[in-house]
Amino acid sequence: MKLFFKLVFLIFISLNLFSDELELQSQDKKAGDVLRSSEWNSVMKKLKSSSRKVKDEMLLGNWTCTGLAFSGESFDSVAGWSADNTPAPFTVYKRSGYSLTFATGNPGTWDASANSPNGDLFGNDHPLTGKFKVLNNELYISWSDSIQRSFSLKFHGPNRFAGKKTGHFGGPLRNFYCDKQS
Repeated sequence: MKLFFKLVFLIFISLNLFSDELELQSQDKKAGDVLRSSEWNSVMKKLKSSSRKVKDEMLLGNWTCTGLAFSGESFDSVAGWSADNTPAPFTVYKRSGYSLTFATGNPGTWDASANSPNGDLFGNDHPLTGKFKVLNNELYISWSDSIQRSFSLKFHGPNRFAGKKTGHFGGPLRNFYCDKQS
């Protein structure tokens, strides 16, 4: 019985630690509600997918991505990016609806050609195709036979991941998130 209460307590604590994008339950529970095994299994599956080691295979498929950057990060004159109405220095530039496809290989390949002619997401007029590799939960993006960007990855369930610039390589894009399309 103690183990059951510890598990329930852990779930309630973890609900407060995850972002809104990771929906662990369909509706709030009240005292006395019974948790069905299918609900429990669903919660456990979502928790496991958000905390496990990221692998190349998890990225495979078609994604729609959104990049976010502050105005001082070189996006004020880049096609496809738009500014919100927040005054400087907190003007946020956003690029949404950016199609990105990851395909298997050694290393894997990425393709953003569906965004042509305004294909810039990672910054500095990059090409629309290249290679990628995941190592220790970091996504490494390359083109022109050189690693150009790296992002720390975190999955929020099986259909959304977020990337945050690690600082190992250049480029103005600080963070982005992607939602699985297929």
